[in-house]
Amino acid sequence: MPLLAIETATLTTSVALVTTSGDIVQRERTVDTHSDVLLTLIDELLRDTGVAIADVNGVAVGAGPGSFTGLRIGMATAKGLCFANGVPLWTVSSLAALALDAGPHPTRTVVPILDAKKREVYAAAYRVTGDTPDELASARVLPPAALGEWLASFESPVLVGTGVAAYREIISDLGAEVLPDTRSTPSATSVARLALAASESSDLAAAAPTYVRLSEAELKWNQR
Repeated sequence: MPLLAIETATLTTSVALVTTSGDIVQRERTVDTHSDVLLTLIDELLRDTGVAIADVNGVAVGAGPGSFTGLRIGMATAKGLCFANGVPLWTVSSLAALALDAGPHPTRTVVPILDAKKREVYAAAYRVTGDTPDELASARVLPPAALGEWLASFESPVLVGTGVAAYREIISDLGAEVLPDTRSTPSATSVARLALAASESSDLAAAAPTYVRLSEAELKWNQR
């Protein structure tokens, strides 16, 4: 079935389409804001593959954690397409997608870390052996300096993601190993693969981004 996938957790707008033959075609662009390019990329992808939006039988979206604004744009777009076309929605972890992008490492613990700003990273831990990474530790936010103690609880941990470049000096001081030659942002292709491996779709009405930490507005409200 044609399945459209969207990933906007970072500053890479990534969209992919699973065609009726099972091939996955992807388009990506580095952006300042996803709202400027997301729908354009989707339109380009559909035209290039000869698929009409009415022929798409489902939408998958990376739910985060990641950029709050990016996640909201991706989720709103995905839900809007689903409601308009009467098709199901799959929400998947952006960190799981990034772990899947790193490829199978059956003897290692793949630890995707995304720059969360404010001197923090979003992190989770996975064992990647197939199309569905096994979650060893759920998504959390923590200072990069705290990674060392946290990583010590996993077997042969290796880091991937935008947090590596953002906090390279700290990570180097910790002696943490970085997986070379891998992408640093989650791909829509992996979002699609995770959706295809899921046992069921998400609740369309209730689906929401996974923020992990409170927004600025929530923090200010709590401080009142």
